Amino acid sequence: MFGDHRRVIAVSLRLRVFLGAVLSLAILGCGPSANAIHPTLPPPAQRPGGTNQPQESPPGAEATQVAGAPGTPQPAGIATPMASFPQGSAYEVTGVAVTPSGYMAIGFAGTDQGYFGLHQGITWTSSDGSTWQQQVDPAFLDVSPSYVVAVGSDVYMFGQFETCSDILDDECTQDPNAGLVIFKSTNGGAWQQLAQPSSILQAEFDGVTAWGTTLVAWGAAADDNGTTTVWTSSDGLTWTPSTGIGQLDPVDSMGAGGPGLVAFGSQFVDSIEDTQLVAASSTDGIHYSNATAPSVTGALVASVSSGPGGVVGVGYAEGDTSPSVALTMFSSDGTSWAQTSAADGSFENALMNEVHSNDSAYVAVGSTTDQDDMTYQTGRLWLSADGNSWRSLGDFGGSFNQYGASALGPGGLVIFTEDEEDANDEGTDVKSTINGWLIPPDQLVP
Repeated sequence: MFGDHRRVIAVSLRLRVFLGAVLSLAILGCGPSANAIHPTLPPPAQRPGGTNQPQESPPGAEATQVAGAPGTPQPAGIATPMASFPQGSAYEVTGVAVTPSGYMAIGFAGTDQGYFGLHQGITWTSSDGSTWQQQVDPAFLDVSPSYVVAVGSDVYMFGQFETCSDILDDECTQDPNAGLVIFKSTNGGAWQQLAQPSSILQAEFDGVTAWGTTLVAWGAAADDNGTTTVWTSSDGLTWTPSTGIGQLDPVDSMGAGGPGLVAFGSQFVDSIEDTQLVAASSTDGIHYSNATAPSVTGALVASVSSGPGGVVGVGYAEGDTSPSVALTMFSSDGTSWAQTSAADGSFENALMNEVHSNDSAYVAVGSTTDQDDMTYQTGRLWLSADGNSWRSLGDFGGSFNQYGASALGPGGLVIFTEDEEDANDEGTDVKSTINGWLIPPDQLVP
């Protein structure tokens, strides 16, 4: 299954509830399917175990919540709520990307087994970031989407295909093709599944990004050691692995910038019995050199973006008196990094999930935490004109316990979060309300 550091940053209530009721396991997934090229997924009707079809809402249906969630309107902030986002039976939005036609978001619903059972992949599209249409493709049955990346007119989705929920049925026989799946849609056309070798099917992708026309993924190889690996591909079919990623073990985030690609991760230091931040760069996506970066203890850079002044990385670091401190890093060349700050003191008791950029600014998406209940966060935005000096734009509206995803496009900044809580006595399901937010471009001016 996939790890995703954008969501690992925040403690998820759905996991806390389930830990107390069943097992200490977290489920993350990814990807879509349809009209496959060299398919590895059998058609839904032919999959082992006779998986039931999900209860789904038709595209464009009014938003409803799983398991009777109340759907209480969120308080206003600097963002405009997406009042008519068609949630249907979906639990979460797990990724969103800017495409030539607007935006595409991905997520999942349950089938008939609750949150921790098998999933049905779902997509949403929007031309303006405000009005969305939902698609529930039967080919996404038993697929959990996680990452979506646009490269020109092509959109790639990455996910996890499985026909057994080990948590709910440990005697089920998993389909031999279970594992990482990748799909591609060109010019808004039908999804095509891209066949993968076993080295990719059984690998774990912790993140995916685009570097020009090249796809870049990072995670753990399908070997006994789970070797930290970066993969590059020009078509999503053939992947070139690289395991010499400087001192990074693991890689937490990557992005285009500097000499070509930049990467952040951590290394464990025996003398302090803790991890320290490390960085690397590459000109070809295969060979990496260590970059100069502050050795911040207990830090994680979760997202990277190149903008008007250089490259920015954002995340969090352990704080002495608060749960976390938002962390920002800047480099003009991708090889030498410096830690930056906010003059308004808004980094205290905060964390950042993602950073985006346009021609004039960088915008970071994150939250502040409730120190009495760490499972709840209040969404916040930060802005910088040069990547060095930051200020808070304020709260973007409401609280949540699960961060979803965000993307900055011509229509503005779109953000998805979820409110989740235990939905039954066994802790095998959750009530889920997806919150969508839109911040127009004119509010993101330095």
